[in-house]
Amino acid sequence: MTDENFDEKLILALDHPVPDFAASAARILGARRPPEALDPLLRLSRSEDPERAEAALEALAEYDDPRVDARLEEARVEGTARERAIARVILRRREARTHH
Repeated sequence: MTDENFDEKLILALDHPVPDFAASAARILGARRPPEALDPLLRLSRSEDPERAEAALEALAEYDDPRVDARLEEARVEGTARERAIARVILRRREARTHH
């Protein structure tokens, strides 16, 4: 299996009916950072399922894209308590990187 095929299968797994499978796929995609996973991860970060949304937010932290910054800021203000906390940590980390 090529890396590209593996990434495609992971992207498809974001819609898996078992939340834990989808969350695991999101985490792996975050580590691999394939560009084609960015939009599906942004969508998943708005999931009603907290496990999926939180894993997607964590995965998005690995991407350097203005849409990610906007989504993290949105989650920091409007997300669940856990999403707000995750977004705050990620945004602080990103800010610290830009100041070093």
